[in-house]
Amino acid sequence: ISGATAAIERMEQALQAVEIDSTRLHISVAAHSQLVEPILAEFGDFLRTIQFHAPQIPFVSNVSGQWITASEACDPDYWVRHLRQTVRFADGLETLLAKPDLLLLEVGPGQTLSTFARQHPARGGQQTVLASMRHPRQQVDDSSFLYNSLGRLWLAGVQIDWAATVGNESRRRVSLPTYP
Repeated sequence: ISGATAAIERMEQALQAVEIDSTRLHISVAAHSQLVEPILAEFGDFLRTIQFHAPQIPFVSNVSGQWITASEACDPDYWVRHLRQTVRFADGLETLLAKPDLLLLEVGPGQTLSTFARQHPARGGQQTVLASMRHPRQQVDDSSFLYNSLGRLWLAGVQIDWAATVGNESRRRVSLPTYP
């Protein structure tokens, strides 16, 4: 749900009244709602000054919930619609989860999207779903959380550039005893 704060608060109360859980996202922008309409023309004008190129990495459109086409990705009007239209996140997850070999990684603060991905009925438990950053309420060091996620990515078969993760730090390998 996106819109004015008062309207969102009323919807939260209505959901609570019928015992439906809801979680407010940690954003302060009413994207994808009628509140962005006053800026859409100016946004479109700005986008028409940009030279778009077909994506090199496939991604799912939040407008359609399907794999984006090169023509959509290069169309400024698509991005105007993207800012205003409903996010089809569940449809996009279904598209992604149809590929059992994909791993899903939420990049950015919080874990809202990875939580949605874990709960999606099309997941069936096959795909690994990870977050790159801790939830704001988690009491864990940010670096520890990130390294744990990197380790879990590695365990899932992702090639990690370990040298890039430590920068110019000096590291040494320590042999540990083996156990039967």
